[in-house]
Parts: sequence; C-alpha cells; structure tokens
Amino acid sequence: MTSPPGPEFLAGIRVDATWTRSRGAAVTFWHPHSHVPSENEAARIGMLAIAEGLGLRRGLDFPHTGRFIYDVAGTWAVDYGHPHDALSFEPGPQWPWAVRAGGGAIVAVSLDDEPRPTRQDRILTGWLALRKQAPHEWRHPR
Repeated sequence: MTSPPGPEFLAGIRVDATWTRSRGAAVTFWHPHSHVPSENEAARIGMLAIAEGLGLRRGLDFPHTGRFIYDVAGTWAVDYGHPHDALSFEPGPQWPWAVRAGGGAIVAVSLDDEPRPTRQDRILTGWLALRKQAPHEWRHPR
C-alpha cells in the first residue's frame, strides 16, 4: 500500500461535483499536473494512493467500497487513509441535496489532467455511503 499524500499534495487537487437523475451525486478528483512530464509520476502515485485509500476500483462499475463521504456541519470530505487529514471540497448548491437524498455518492479519481478521461483504465470509481459524523481521528477536514 502506498502512503497517502499529505496536505501539500491535496492543495493541487481539483474537484468536479455533479449529479444526474439516473445516477445521483458524483464527485471526481483529479490533479492538473498529471500531464506535465516532470510531475506526472508524483501526481499519478498520489492520486492512486487516494483511490486506494477510498477503496476505488478501475473502470465505471461503481462498486460499494464500505467507505464514507462525510457531511459534517456543512463541510464535505472523504477519508482517503491519511492518519490526520481528510480531503475536503465545496460542491455546488444542488449536490448536497442529491447526496443526502441518495444516502451517498459515486466517487471517482481520474489519473488524467481532467475529470473525465476517455479511457476507462484512467479512472477509478466506487460508491461511498453518507455519514454525518466525522471519525475522532481527524484533526479537522482539509
């Protein structure tokens, strides 16, 4: 298992939070430096570690991971396996409603420099259940 990246890596991650009537809420994380040759490997390793920590699998099957997406006092975050930090994000106004109504969300990690890669082997996906209380291990969502 690769060690999960720390807060300095998280600062570079981009987020695309969407929802559809057919699939519900989805959030995709990607790193814009995935296309820069000198930074590609570090971005790929970091994003793979996040996907591994979330229990995601390659392709578009959206398996249940047994992991959670957190809504704690209006702060949205995922626990990607770091001992003290979480990956927090700010979705649009409709997205929280869709997650709460559906009891969770599809979560994806793109290995490309965009949220929707053309090849399925460049995205890892899964379904995370909604939880409204943060684990005690968190210092604070980041």
